[in-house]
Amino acid sequence: KPIVEYMDNSLTEEQTEQLFTHIYEAVSATEENEDNFELEILEDGIFKYAVIAGGAAIAGCSSQETSIVIPDKIGGYPVTELLFGSFTDCFASEITFPDTLKTVKEGAFYGCQYIHDIVLPQSVTEVEGYVFGNCPSLVSVDLGGAEHIGEKVFEECPKLEKIVIPGNCKTIDGDEPFITYNTLKEISVSDGDGNYSSQDGVLYNKEKTVLIAYPASKEGTSFTVPASVKTIEQSAFAYANFLETVDLSSVEEIKDCAFEKCSMLKKVKMSKELVSIGVDAFFNCKELKSMRFYDKVENFGEYAVGYCYNETADDENGETTDALVLGFKIYADKNSVAYDYAKANKIITVTDTVEIKGHNVSKPFLIVCGALFAALIIAVIIVISVKNHKKKAADGKIKPKKKPSEKEEKGEKTE
Repeated sequence: KPIVEYMDNSLTEEQTEQLFTHIYEAVSATEENEDNFELEILEDGIFKYAVIAGGAAIAGCSSQETSIVIPDKIGGYPVTELLFGSFTDCFASEITFPDTLKTVKEGAFYGCQYIHDIVLPQSVTEVEGYVFGNCPSLVSVDLGGAEHIGEKVFEECPKLEKIVIPGNCKTIDGDEPFITYNTLKEISVSDGDGNYSSQDGVLYNKEKTVLIAYPASKEGTSFTVPASVKTIEQSAFAYANFLETVDLSSVEEIKDCAFEKCSMLKKVKMSKELVSIGVDAFFNCKELKSMRFYDKVENFGEYAVGYCYNETADDENGETTDALVLGFKIYADKNSVAYDYAKANKIITVTDTVEIKGHNVSKPFLIVCGALFAALIIAVIIVISVKNHKKKAADGKIKPKKKPSEKEEKGEKTE
């Protein structure tokens, strides 16, 4: 019997369509996966399962209990896989998994309405895409020992706050693996020899040269990127709810949509070593009114800075939805790439300035101030010198010259 026969009608039409779209994309990739739809489904208590490669692959669960313990064996076979939609009908908020489990297939928990916390065992080596899609109650997930994590594993999980990535994880699919998880506060990576690391709840590559994901609801209004970071990955900070200031002093590359729709962002300290800034990098950051760029920038993507979404635009009639942020300014030297971008997009451009302690100061003004300061220093030195001379005279350390006699003036000798 087909696996899909054991799914109930608890999903909406849209959710069902999404689930089977994901399943189709996954299983059509190889002939082996296509055969999964024709597996023989067996039953053992509350579980439906198929036998694959000598192991039990769970295909469904009919329990209405709030807590479920999956045994090591079902039907005499070790439990090794969770198949598509296997816990879609589940009422449990807590599930305990056996150490025999190795693979969690795409969409295994898709649409599971009550699951709250998930801790996969260290025996799990692969978690495929969309596994926890549309789980409205899910708050925290520990992905056990997964070396490979599929794309959009947590698609549409409106309460998700914490993700634990295995320290031995080698790959995470997708360019934006953790985008739109609006409630996410922390991403941590356990110890291991994999390709990822974390610091203060932010996800990096192992060497901390690439910042991959900054949780959208991470606490705090300011953030300084570690000095080791050279690249901000695509959509890494997108939709950050509370971020107001960010220091990117070490960053050389900012990829597409990196800070898209950071609604509270007001101040960004750019690196003098920045070479490239991607398309829509700071799109729809309406509170960000100015940015400074330096001469090393070689690539400036379309709508990288200074643009927001025009919600009143009639796009059906050809009206553009991209609008300039009111009052936005770019500080850059003439004939630089940033200067050319600003001019081409009719953005206010300010030249001949330098940044001093977060403030943009005119270079001519600094020259005048420098000259006045130098003159003041010279005047102070003269005043101090005169005062010291008078003081020494008053203390008798400097004797006044004796007025010569009339004979001395005439050159006569005195006895």
